[in-house]
Amino acid sequence: VHVFDGTVELYDAVSHPNATTRRELNAGEAVAMDRNGDVKTIEARDVEFATPARLDAMTDARRRERFREWRAFRDSLQNDPRVVAYFPFDRNESHDRLLVGYGANGTTIEGAIVGCEWSEGRWPGKTALQFKRPGDRVRITVPGEFESLTYSTWLRVDGLDRKHSSILLTDGFGTNRPHWQIRQDGTLVLGIRGIENTSYSYVTDPIFNLFRLGQWVHLATVYDADRECVTHYVNGKPVKREPLKFAASGLLTIGNATIGNWSAPTSRHRDSRVRNLNGCIDELIVFGTVLNDQEIHHIYEIGRP
Repeated sequence: VHVFDGTVELYDAVSHPNATTRRELNAGEAVAMDRNGDVKTIEARDVEFATPARLDAMTDARRRERFREWRAFRDSLQNDPRVVAYFPFDRNESHDRLLVGYGANGTTIEGAIVGCEWSEGRWPGKTALQFKRPGDRVRITVPGEFESLTYSTWLRVDGLDRKHSSILLTDGFGTNRPHWQIRQDGTLVLGIRGIENTSYSYVTDPIFNLFRLGQWVHLATVYDADRECVTHYVNGKPVKREPLKFAASGLLTIGNATIGNWSAPTSRHRDSRVRNLNGCIDELIVFGTVLNDQEIHHIYEIGRP
């Protein structure tokens, strides 16, 4: 036991806190104890231990390294043919009401930021958008039709104020136009509407609780038409895999949609039309195909702070 600051009290292992066996060590003192419980004084060697300042420096260096690794991954996604929409949430200082993303074949997707404030993301120097007020949202358009889809995001949920909190919701709730959101009980949901007003929600067990609120979390959901299942992931691990209740009646589409809110609620959803997220998002990816467990885990590992 080496004491660098303050005072440490030692007691006999058998007697526990007992004044007769108490031994007090002050800053600059050290003792060694053998397996029999015998204690002897030794020289304090603070140079062999990392100081708080050294630990902080090591942590900062590792964070900078992980940030560099993520930026290389970000750049690689711009040329990934599987990506149909990728938003790294990099702030454009000259146009900070514009969220620049990347679509299929190297195209650019521009999202219109409404109300949200720019904030710090997973690392110092990484930007994110904060959603808090009922009007906060980002309007996007994702073209294309897809047999399968994979959603991936890094987000921080600060509160579950609404019945539903949007991650990415298509306008309305049309046939084959998925809704990806979080319920007030902390569950993650992918909702699909089929023909004749049939719909089904693929729901996890509660993910967000008092311990996860305010923490950066990676979420992913895969709609796999070939294997006929939906799989949800939390921090790189599958947490729920469920068979499709019905196959989509055609190809999936996103089209006009909203990040962090719902811009075109249906008349039958009047009681839950406001679905603003209370928290931050600093990365959102939509793949127009299935990613497997290993690929989802890689996205988590390369992006975890």
